[in-house]
Amino acid sequence: ENLAGANNVDADRYAAGVVYTYGPGLTFRGSVSFIEIEEPTNIAGNTAADTDATTVSVGTQINF
Repeated sequence: ENLAGANNVDADRYAAGVVYTYGPGLTFRGSVSFIEIEEPTNIAGNTAADTDATTVSVGTQINF
């Protein structure tokens, strides 16, 4: 709210993840995240840019 003179900044974030065990002490992990930020026109009349971002991460966990 009220970031740099802007009102009603709308931010949405969606995320999903997965863990798969493929052997004793071995797991695969992955996640995807999407972020969308919409900013209205600020007090000075400048139109703010909307921001979108997508992140993907993968990895393997080894326990011994």
